[in-house]
Amino acid sequence: MNGIIRKILVGPNVMNAMCYTCGNTINLKQEGKDCKFTIHEIRKDGGTGETSVHVRNDKGEIFRWKAFSEEVPVSYEYNLDF
Repeated sequence: MNGIIRKILVGPNVMNAMCYTCGNTINLKQEGKDCKFTIHEIRKDGGTGETSVHVRNDKGEIFRWKAFSEEVPVSYEYNLDF
């Protein structure tokens, strides 16, 4: 396992959880305009236990979009190299 998080499910019930997957496209507002963003990276901070989702716009700019504290139930799916 390479430790790179590919997907997270946020919520106590996996069947009804919010799903965030690297590479998925989402629509957000930037400077009052609808823009497409791509989920660029999902990180877990080893010190705080916080999990954050970072998105990239079409200009290549990366922003922290969401963060979940360690109290929030999160299921992790990692990239596997075979």
